[in-house]
Amino acid sequence: NNINMLLLLHAWTKIEEYGHAEFTMPVKMHEPIYARKEDSKLFKGIIESISKVISSVVPGLRVELVDTGKSLVENGEELLVFNLVSERKGVRIPLSYESDGIRRIISFMSIMIAVYNHPSVTLAIDELDSGIFEYMLGELLSIMYESAKGQLIFTSHNLRPLEVLPS
Repeated sequence: NNINMLLLLHAWTKIEEYGHAEFTMPVKMHEPIYARKEDSKLFKGIIESISKVISSVVPGLRVELVDTGKSLVENGEELLVFNLVSERKGVRIPLSYESDGIRRIISFMSIMIAVYNHPSVTLAIDELDSGIFEYMLGELLSIMYESAKGQLIFTSHNLRPLEVLPS
């Protein structure tokens, strides 16, 4: 199953002269990621953050950005090439081969981290439950309800949110 799913890389970065900056960049999970050397550290940091959080929702799961070399692009610039992989019990596979539900959670996890940490962030997701195992959905919503500083607005066809969130 190789659905074209986007991973939203979202970051709040501290820039000395300007304070904080924010950016969101969509990347396709099933394709290599091309990055300038100076951006690769930021991308790795975002993926590391996603991995830490996803392991609390899906025990034993890690997400990694694997360096696969360099590539010369159309304008003559040499870019680093990375692949997204998941790891469980020491077995690494391309992220594109994970279940739809796991990829869906990972796809919005970096923005979910922003909602968790920043009161000024609001995230709206249509059909949050789509493809996500009920237990994982409940865990994710419980974590967000208990500690998130921002606001999560979502629609769902599943009754699990009514079971874990207070009325």
